[in-house]
Amino acid sequence: MSQELRAVTRETPPAVKRPFFIINPAEAEKSGSLIPPLGLALINSALKSHGYQTSVIDLTFDTNLEQVKEILAKGGIYLITFTTTLVPRVQEVIRIIRAKDPAAYIVGGGAHPVARKEHVFDDVDLDAVALGEIRLTELADALHSTEPDRGLAGVQGLIFKSRGSVHINPPVDSWVQLDSLPLPDYHAFPVEKYFSAQGFRAVALSTSRGCPYRCTFCQPILFNLFGKKVRYASPARVVDEVEHLVKTLNVDFLIFVDDTFAFYQDRVVEICKEIVRRKIHVLWRCQTRVGLRRDVLEWMKRAGCFLIAFGVESGSQKILDTVDKDATVEMAEDTFRHCKELGILTHAFLMIGNIGETQETLNDTLKLAEKIKPSFYCLSIATPYPGTYLHEYAKANDIIMDADWDHYDHILTSPVVQLSQFTHEDLTRIKKEMELKINDEQETVRDITRLLFDTQFLRLMLRSVLRNPTMPFRMMRLAGRAIWEKSYGFRVSNPLTKA
Repeated sequence: MSQELRAVTRETPPAVKRPFFIINPAEAEKSGSLIPPLGLALINSALKSHGYQTSVIDLTFDTNLEQVKEILAKGGIYLITFTTTLVPRVQEVIRIIRAKDPAAYIVGGGAHPVARKEHVFDDVDLDAVALGEIRLTELADALHSTEPDRGLAGVQGLIFKSRGSVHINPPVDSWVQLDSLPLPDYHAFPVEKYFSAQGFRAVALSTSRGCPYRCTFCQPILFNLFGKKVRYASPARVVDEVEHLVKTLNVDFLIFVDDTFAFYQDRVVEICKEIVRRKIHVLWRCQTRVGLRRDVLEWMKRAGCFLIAFGVESGSQKILDTVDKDATVEMAEDTFRHCKELGILTHAFLMIGNIGETQETLNDTLKLAEKIKPSFYCLSIATPYPGTYLHEYAKANDIIMDADWDHYDHILTSPVVQLSQFTHEDLTRIKKEMELKINDEQETVRDITRLLFDTQFLRLMLRSVLRNPTMPFRMMRLAGRAIWEKSYGFRVSNPLTKA
């Protein structure tokens, strides 16, 4: 699941254990990215560390759902995570599970179930919904007990069906300490297929949970998933995981997927210093907000950071304020200038079509993109995903144009809603026109060339090659693809969809 379901240590786990099936219903041809799922890898580790039998069913490369059709279990506990666009596929997966295992107990988690809460039962045939980091072993104990309903009623953060009624338990009141989590277990996932499809060897890791900001297109879903207070792993724990992934998976680079990796900038410096102190030679990239200090960027570069993705969103201060971004245009300009000077590749997430968008604000975004000249970028159309303030606004103003969950995609630009004066057709045309103009102003070739002649980068690359001799060929191919495709480049993307 996009969030990890916390397992609490039991001295005596249930004597008869029902098997757990951890299901990733993603589909390669429609996924926004092609990296092994970190959240599910952590769930797998947590359950196995408590003595439970687990099986991973990763459907990313299984278009026909053959793995689901081969299920032979009786009374399995199925954990399935999904976003809004995956609802139709999840419906089909669950229909097959019900036919193969009539005694199955199916728990849904992830952005869509958390956003929809009890209403998700109208979308998908689930038995329960996990809101946030529920205690999986308490759920397992309850399902093994002689009075399952009583046990389930005590699992915080769980919504479950029983005898035709929906029961809503109190929310989780204590959140997992990240240093207590086991290291992610990726070995049950088809990692080599991910690496082959992506064109390089990379996996994700996260050093924090949650985001303190209130951007209308994102919150409050993250508050509901992880709580309102952001939690952080200690620098030592973070670097332990870096070291583990480098040694066990022979990666080309790592991807920090925190929503705001550098929110506490001094902490990032400590992580970087620890990487340098342990002499871990690995490249990595991350995503965070604009506004980083230059000294922080210098330490990130020294520790192996070669690319940072920033949520720029708009070049109009009016739009930034409307979406509660809590950032300024000047912050973006300063941060991108520092990255250019230090030789760090940049990626800008840009968005059009928000509430109050006008031709003037669109021009401001285009002007900013031309000024900061990101190495790579993604231009999306504002989409009111369930569980966000933007969706609440669209519902309150009765402007939802399409109720089909399969069409909620900010990259593929389905006409879900009209938030501004521009129609869907207008925005689709404007998006293409803006992309052509931004492409003309990009300095992708120059940025990559500068990086390839950067002494610090080359020194780290050479040390990485000693560990992984085949890495240069993949990186050269990736650099070539980045230069050719320009806007997609090194970001966490899907080469099959260019999403």
